[in-house]
Amino acid sequence: MNRSIARITPVCRSLFMARPVLVRTYATKDETAQAAETVKQAAGAFKEDGKIGKEFTPEGKIGGTAQKLGGPFDKNGAIGKQFTTDGAIGGTGQKIAEKVQESAEQVKQETLKGSDKKN
Repeated sequence: MNRSIARITPVCRSLFMARPVLVRTYATKDETAQAAETVKQAAGAFKEDGKIGKEFTPEGKIGGTAQKLGGPFDKNGAIGKQFTTDGAIGGTGQKIAEKVQESAEQVKQETLKGSDKKN
């Protein structure tokens, strides 16, 4: 019986040792604040004056093309008015971008407050 245990033990040990070791890492206060700032900037891109949002204005590429088509695609038309900051689509995008920016700013402020207390 001792022989069978001796044979099994090395196999079990090798299987156990072959498992990957997972180490959970946490972001530092600076990394968290930097991530919050990046999220804030990304959300700003979707606002009316942001890199993506401005393309949907009448002066932008997408909105300008719709303006040229006119009719329902005009900024005052049935479809076009939905893409303004007051419209269903544009307004929702604007609100989401503002909420994400506010949340990112709160995370950044809380992170910075936490680092001030410990220093």
